Amino acid sequence: MGSLIEHAAEVPLAAPLAPLAPANDFTPTQWSVFLAIADTVIPAIDAGGLLSARDGLEKKYYGEQPSDIPAFRELIRRMLFEGCPRAIPTSSGAYSAGSLVLTGRTSAINNQPRHVRGQILLSWSQSRFSALRLLQRQLVFITKQCWARTSPTFCSYAGIPRVPINCKVAKGYDFSFLQIPPGEVPEVIETDVVIVGSGCGGAVSARVLAEAGLRVLVVDKGYYWSPEYFPMEQDTGPINLLMNGTTDDGSVIIIAGQTWGGGGTINWSASLQLPGYVRREWANTGLPYFTSSAFQDSFERVSEAMSVSTENLRHSKPNQKLIKGCQRVGWSHAEVPQNCGGEDHFCGQCGMGCRSGGKKGPTQVWLPKASAAGATFMEGFDVTRVTFDDSVRGERKATGVEGVWRPRASEAVGFDANSPPRKVIVRAKKVIVSGGQFNLRSSCYVPV
Repeated sequence: MGSLIEHAAEVPLAAPLAPLAPANDFTPTQWSVFLAIADTVIPAIDAGGLLSARDGLEKKYYGEQPSDIPAFRELIRRMLFEGCPRAIPTSSGAYSAGSLVLTGRTSAINNQPRHVRGQILLSWSQSRFSALRLLQRQLVFITKQCWARTSPTFCSYAGIPRVPINCKVAKGYDFSFLQIPPGEVPEVIETDVVIVGSGCGGAVSARVLAEAGLRVLVVDKGYYWSPEYFPMEQDTGPINLLMNGTTDDGSVIIIAGQTWGGGGTINWSASLQLPGYVRREWANTGLPYFTSSAFQDSFERVSEAMSVSTENLRHSKPNQKLIKGCQRVGWSHAEVPQNCGGEDHFCGQCGMGCRSGGKKGPTQVWLPKASAAGATFMEGFDVTRVTFDDSVRGERKATGVEGVWRPRASEAVGFDANSPPRKVIVRAKKVIVSGGQFNLRSSCYVPV
């Protein structure tokens, strides 16, 4: 079942990542090209006599460039080889033929001086060829993202503390997860209800159904991290907590929760009810429940359980300016309710996990209640298929899910890269797919 335990760590515990496969890497030539471009996007600046001798941090900040940061290179590998459908093609710019096509110059881009590289990037951004414009956007975006997350000086220079000021680590729930023994044949689990996804939708369903006396199994591809690991570092946190990636054409960047608790673990505590126009749109497609009083009652019950309120909100300076601007021009405005129980919650770092426990999301409210009612949990289970039975009066009926389970390496590390994955089959009377809209069709094969 599990119980509440209290941790007394001052600094978040480290959450190292599983090592990347050696094959997931650039060639030396590709690295030379990519880092030359990255050093053009984030160039080292010699401040010279502009700064006094006491401005050591500022000098380091201005003199920094991505190629000098080992962690930058590591994060680039993870972003390109794990998060993107295909790596950005950087090698062609290193050879004369490819360089002539891409840059208009026969000399390789990594052999050009910085001001010329800057001209090349500018020309790509203004090219009549959409592929070059897209390539420029991708290179600039990923360079800025990875540099900001790995820079040894940026957070200190910007005044961003590693841990929110005056933030004490909260009580975390001691979840108990199913462990699958080694074996060659698929492991079969039977239950009344299997819920795919431990986020906001899945967690609420788990509590309600478990308290109704049903056998409930909640499975999630992600892993659980207790508050003592939060907020995670900017380089490891997005890998451990988020589902990062792009569309095939690179035009849309996708960020969603991929950890135990789903989006409720990495959101910013905003708790908005579904707008009326969306409810009416859904009702017009044959789903009248969404405009019923029963649906509104469900919203109220969920809000009450999570202590949603607008009390004691401390607004950031940008928000304060927005409010003042609205007041001056006579525009109406409203505060966004938060699931913090009316308590002061001004840490500003909940996107990498809530250390204080003030955010009353799935791992603080719904899943512990589900556990107390008898629900069982499984982390590290990547569902690949929903199974169906077509023999029920000619209608297709979901009978369970199939997928791959990867054991956890340790409390401080996610999946164990050295342990072979296990195929698992879950047979259930009811199946709830609540893995987020990004995963609904891609991760769960649903025949139509």
